[in-house]
Amino acid sequence: MSKKNKTDILKTIVIILICISFILASFLVGSIYYKYIGQEKPITKIKITESDLLNSTTKINLADTIIIGNTNAKNKVIWFVDYESPYAKKYYNLIYKKTKKNFIDKNNTVFYIKNFPQENIHKNSVNTSKIVICAYNQNKTDEIFEEIFNNNINSTKNIIEKFNINQTEFNNCLISEKTENIIQKEAKEAYNLKIKTMPTFIVNDKKIEGVEPYFVWKKILSSK
Repeated sequence: MSKKNKTDILKTIVIILICISFILASFLVGSIYYKYIGQEKPITKIKITESDLLNSTTKINLADTIIIGNTNAKNKVIWFVDYESPYAKKYYNLIYKKTKKNFIDKNNTVFYIKNFPQENIHKNSVNTSKIVICAYNQNKTDEIFEEIFNNNINSTKNIIEKFNINQTEFNNCLISEKTENIIQKEAKEAYNLKIKTMPTFIVNDKKIEGVEPYFVWKKILSSK
């Protein structure tokens, strides 16, 4: 085999290896994106800007809102959530659990949970919001989060028995007009703020859309 032919073969091998490396790199980047950066679009095409969210924590009505953490914490986070969204589940498992352990439980951060069910996409989203609100009223937020994000809720009866919830209070809460009004009010609030991505967070008056990696959250919450 001539020297030229050997050189041509080596060039071909190098090109093939470069192509394979490019394919593998693309796959890796795509996997990282799928694992972390995820979002879902509500049915709205209204644009949102940072100025829309300026001082939003004082503009948004926090009455009757689910609160997780110390309200005197230096970091304030408002989470607009559809519990049936796959990205809510991803955020809960990849980000929220670490955030709760490292920031919420250490009185560094408080979360205000705003219901934004997308019933036209997830048919059970409103009912799930009701379940979370009613569980929160009985101090069972941690338990119900784990249940809705990582287990299948077969019936409210199972929840009542599993978490030792007062059945009468829970059932009355599920059908109450107050619970329905809370969900409608918070959903309307989200539309008025022109929230266009699920999940969306307002963190100290800054917007985070989708499921960002934990190191992003850590940097933001550690900087204040």
